[in-house]
Amino acid sequence: MRNDVIKVLIAGVPNCGKSTIFNELSGVTINTANYPGTTVSINKVEYSIDGIKVSIIDLPGTYSLRASMVDEAVAAREILRGNYDGIVVVGSALDPEQTLYLLIQVMELGKPVILVLNMMDLASRSGFRYDIEGLSKALGIPVLPTIAVRGSGLDVLRNMIIKIRDVGQGNVRVVNYDKLEKYIEDLANALGVSRGLAIETLSDNPVTRELMGNLLNNDYVRQIIENARKEVGDVSSYVAAMRWNAVRSFINKFVLKGRKPLISKYDELFLNPKYGPIISILLLFALAETIFLALEPLVDLLSMFLDSLPIDSIVASYVTNELIKSLIVDGIWSGIATLIDFIPYVFGVALLIAFIEDSGLIVRISFPIERWLRRIGIPSRGLFT
Repeated sequence: MRNDVIKVLIAGVPNCGKSTIFNELSGVTINTANYPGTTVSINKVEYSIDGIKVSIIDLPGTYSLRASMVDEAVAAREILRGNYDGIVVVGSALDPEQTLYLLIQVMELGKPVILVLNMMDLASRSGFRYDIEGLSKALGIPVLPTIAVRGSGLDVLRNMIIKIRDVGQGNVRVVNYDKLEKYIEDLANALGVSRGLAIETLSDNPVTRELMGNLLNNDYVRQIIENARKEVGDVSSYVAAMRWNAVRSFINKFVLKGRKPLISKYDELFLNPKYGPIISILLLFALAETIFLALEPLVDLLSMFLDSLPIDSIVASYVTNELIKSLIVDGIWSGIATLIDFIPYVFGVALLIAFIEDSGLIVRISFPIERWLRRIGIPSRGLFT
């Protein structure tokens, strides 16, 4: 018997507008909770659509189910665990490669999947043309173009979600792993798991290893894994290569990168693969410097006002002990005054972040430098949090 609440995960690559879509879908107060054993939070909301109860969980952004960071591990664990009715994969239409790479891994798990291609307006201005119908037929799942900041396509998505149990699992054999196929089938049957979990197990995905637990201690299971590694070698690299081949094939067939139409100057600058990252960093620096320079006179004025207050004489009239007086004036009051001095800067930075988010610059700034930041362990979504 089916659960009377439809449970749906929303997963996607970082900086694709996934959280914006989640917020628009829910339209209510979001409950945030730390994932067990970590400080990473996930957002969950429950509501009803036409009398149908829906529970939607917004997972941290991830490029792959083979996690390299704590937040990605949280997303991978929830997806691989499979305790849901369906999953919405949100990707950037500006980056079909990463979007399809994540989608393939999710589809192989055999759950109902909906692909959302967000930021279609920016993609269109950048010269991308999608054969949405052809891509949908090849994948065997619904493919929905959206512009989350305008709400475009989200009503359709909302209606799809309440019917996600009827979507079907799509083409779980979207990738042919050739000589690894027999081992995938044998392992899936031996463990009683999906094709995707079998592939991740053969690839020695740490998250899958954790989820499988003692099942991997079975002699027959170990023999399958050992034989696969003897024949293929580095299974993880082999699987990744085959998936990327499939991604390139889909892009060649269903994504056209024709002549760029006229786009705004700042879009063309930010999205340029050569100059975009440099321009993004320079803009961040310039905006921060502008805020601090503009607010410096106000901070100086506030500092002068605080210095003019007769704190020494006020304290001296009540406190005679020099040690306590020094503690109050030089310790407590000086600390409070320093904090007050920084209040204009705090409000200035808050206004700057609000401007960047509302103007759409957050995507243009963070998108080009995503890979740079991740190389030093910083996801670009952390730029403005």
